[in-house]
Amino acid sequence: MDRSVVGGCLLFVGVFLLIALLATPAKEGFVFNLAMSLLVSGPPILLGSWLIRNFLKAKRETKAALEATQEKEVLLLAERKGGMLTVSQVVAETSLDATHAEVVLQQLAAHGCATIRTSDSGLQVVYEFFDMLPKDQPEQVRILPDRLKE
Repeated sequence: MDRSVVGGCLLFVGVFLLIALLATPAKEGFVFNLAMSLLVSGPPILLGSWLIRNFLKAKRETKAALEATQEKEVLLLAERKGGMLTVSQVVAETSLDATHAEVVLQQLAAHGCATIRTSDSGLQVVYEFFDMLPKDQPEQVRILPDRLKE
């Protein structure tokens, strides 16, 4: 079973116990009732919270590792292709679909790794990786308007 489900169940049980125990009339006094409520309900609440926190942390770390792998895959392709890529090239030669390919290319452009341009015909968006362009490469594309970079 998933850690987040177990954590959620423990958290629910702990909160339920806390409410139930605090709602019962205090025979030995309120302080004793509160202490017993915390002793009984505290461990499930703490354990459930810890499990959910660790699950969310692991999920964030997995997502970050996946994004780094995808960026590396695109950069290696850019190197093989001479520093110029289109979304369709990335889709055809990597494991990314069109939506994710475009997102990764735009993130690389936002980080300054690439420049977004159009082809001479103006029909294709080209991501140009200057560090990977051949040194004798002539200027073949023009800069896109800023509104299209978003």
